[in-house]
Amino acid sequence: MSTEPSLDLPPAQQARSRLTQQRILEAGTALLEEGGTEALTVAAVAARAGVSVGSVYRRFGDKDRLIAALQHDMIDQFRADIIGR
Repeated sequence: MSTEPSLDLPPAQQARSRLTQQRILEAGTALLEEGGTEALTVAAVAARAGVSVGSVYRRFGDKDRLIAALQHDMIDQFRADIIGR
């Protein structure tokens, strides 16, 4: 059995919600790049993204699912970069 968190996140329907989700992912990526997983806290991501801590939890559930979403996003970006070459 896998211990990896599920990514069964509901898709963001409204433009504002999609923008918020993207800001959270960008903030998480920046924090990981700057300080690794130790720098990645839900509170730090929320502050960096300019959203409430509750917004991060509402969209991602917990830190593990946020990290899984960040990994997924990075892989998607990597694939897009390779295809674009």
